[in-house]
Amino acid sequence: MNQQKTIEIINSLPDEVTLITVSKHHSKQEIDEAYQCGCRIFGENKVQELKEKYDPQYEWHMIGHLQRNKVKDVISLVSMIQSVDSLPLMQEIEKQCAKRDIVMPILIEVNISQEANKFGIPLSEVREFAKQCFSFPHIKLQGLMCVGPLSDDQTATANCFEQMQQCFISLQEQYGSDVIRYLSMGMSGDYQTALHCGSNMVRLGSIIMGKRNY
Repeated sequence: MNQQKTIEIINSLPDEVTLITVSKHHSKQEIDEAYQCGCRIFGENKVQELKEKYDPQYEWHMIGHLQRNKVKDVISLVSMIQSVDSLPLMQEIEKQCAKRDIVMPILIEVNISQEANKFGIPLSEVREFAKQCFSFPHIKLQGLMCVGPLSDDQTATANCFEQMQQCFISLQEQYGSDVIRYLSMGMSGDYQTALHCGSNMVRLGSIIMGKRNY
């Protein structure tokens, strides 16, 4: 990790933008180092990896695809699940949170690029899916999340992000900006485009943590 570069990136982000430091395939020691540089929320893709590195002094988000049989393991470890992409998953989160009498903040994952290898619901289904979210007392919908297209074409990426922004604003108009708070989009290769398109939560991994050790 280049500590100076990490600090520069953190300082360059607008005040209203929340940084999620993606720590998958990085050691607990590297996470501690990132925390010392100012990173405060860490995102993990796999439940097992999160369990192995979990430290209660840090805040954690689940940002990867979540299987229903893993929900019971993750809800006591994270402060948000960003990757809610189906009604059965939402029902399981509700069930497990009800058992523990907790309310879980979530984001709806949208497959904005319509790529077959990505998770997320279609953009056209977001409004109805959001409506369903509010019927679960132990779930707190707070916004939307997406992964940009697998492309070097920043115009195509910006087009996807602009569609997300429009959907986000529409939900805010319907439910209130105090409820629909977060638009989580933008990773190491496209976060500046995402910020330009209204993202207020970015998920940065390699640009902060360095090359991953697979």
